[in-house]
Amino acid sequence: MKWQEKQRYVSNPALGLLPLLLFAFLNIFISFTTALSTSFLISLLGIFIVFSRWVKRKIYNVLYIVSLLILTFFSFLSLLPWQPYFEHYTVIFSVPLLLFFVFMIFRKKKKIMLYSSRLVKGTLTLDLKRSLYELFFICRIIIIVFLIYNIACLLYIFVFKQWHTPENHRLIFSYIRMGLLLGVMLFEHIRIYYINKHLECEEWLPIIDDNARVVGRISRSISYQSKEKYLHPKVRIFLFYKGRVYLSKRVGDFDEYDEYDRMDTPFRRDLYFREDFNECVDDILHKVGMNLIEKPKFMFNYTFESRNRKRILFLYHLVLKDESITHNKLFPKGKFWTQQEIENNLGKDVFGECFEQEFELLKTTIFPVEKYINNIND
Repeated sequence: MKWQEKQRYVSNPALGLLPLLLFAFLNIFISFTTALSTSFLISLLGIFIVFSRWVKRKIYNVLYIVSLLILTFFSFLSLLPWQPYFEHYTVIFSVPLLLFFVFMIFRKKKKIMLYSSRLVKGTLTLDLKRSLYELFFICRIIIIVFLIYNIACLLYIFVFKQWHTPENHRLIFSYIRMGLLLGVMLFEHIRIYYINKHLECEEWLPIIDDNARVVGRISRSISYQSKEKYLHPKVRIFLFYKGRVYLSKRVGDFDEYDEYDRMDTPFRRDLYFREDFNECVDDILHKVGMNLIEKPKFMFNYTFESRNRKRILFLYHLVLKDESITHNKLFPKGKFWTQQEIENNLGKDVFGECFEQEFELLKTTIFPVEKYINNIND
């Protein structure tokens, strides 16, 4: 199904550390200057890929820019007279710089969210929010990991001087630094892999504005747990036979859990993200064993808001020629109600609030027509 297609919902922002990882790796095998210039040029070419993803997929890989800025700073310092000392203790300069930039990103996260919303010229979609939240999360991890690493490096340099050997220098300033960078990226990659696997199993609902235009998406579970009332489209189908409408008790419907066991149309569900209305209608009927040639007809839509939910409801109706279809095992248990039976039970907690509002419209539109047609046939 279109609305259930597999896709990546969250990307790994820690991949922005790749330029620093490349530099740390090359510096093991080749000279400092060659490693710096090579990693800087490769990362400079990679910036075009980053910005193309930024524009097309709107992934805010800010850490890549941070890494490139650090390499640029290194390149500038390598031109100074005290380059040999700087080359020997690169980590003393690189880690504080990384911590500084990352800390500033984490500290200014509210401003970054605001700037991002201006960049996309509107309200941030949930995809963008999720990407930014992942950025802030990995910034927190980097701050913790590399702050400890930086303290350990300072202790090694100024306190444990008796341990100073070329092998220990290479281990602490090259291998461990590279291992930590790689570890952070792998940790985030594994974490995001399981997040995406979980999100693939979710049912995604479109978030729409008051004009029924899609402005974002959200998983059903998050929407139902959230205190914010997201506006979602929902399809409701009424089945008529001889001037009566089919109703059954609400069962397994989380939309209005406080109206459990009240009578309503059983042919209803949320429209999924990227799903067509015709697909939704066909799916609702197919699940109850109704594969009819004649399709339900659209009546009207309106906005319904209760204590827990807010929906734009799209109402359809279908007139049956016979009621034999209601006897199959998949059909929800219920019965056909006459207009008079419904009116006698209004306001008695028999029907859902949503249906009682719709009945006021049905009794002035569909019920009179069906009653007239039924009288002619009789």
